[in-house]
Amino acid sequence: MLNDYLNQKAIFAPALRGNEGSAMTDCRGNILYGEEADIPVRRESAMKDILTRDRQVLRITDTFYAEVEPRAGDMLDGKRVLYAEAWTGLDGEIAGYMAVV
Repeated sequence: MLNDYLNQKAIFAPALRGNEGSAMTDCRGNILYGEEADIPVRRESAMKDILTRDRQVLRITDTFYAEVEPRAGDMLDGKRVLYAEAWTGLDGEIAGYMAVV
């Protein structure tokens, strides 16, 4: 369903995750990333504030829509993902994902 709208490409680098699911870091606290891959996305570039489910206000510059599941800490086009959530269709199935950087 979302495929028809994904007419752009982005470089996606997932953060390496430990057993508990948190991003792994090196000795200096930098996040470690896995293999980069080009993925189809739809990108909206606009400065806006969003309110997350845990009531945080994030100032974002880009919103990415994709079929690949990004998580906070991953990289999209060289920018760290601050927040990501799944989009569900009317049938209750996951249609895609939204990530903000």
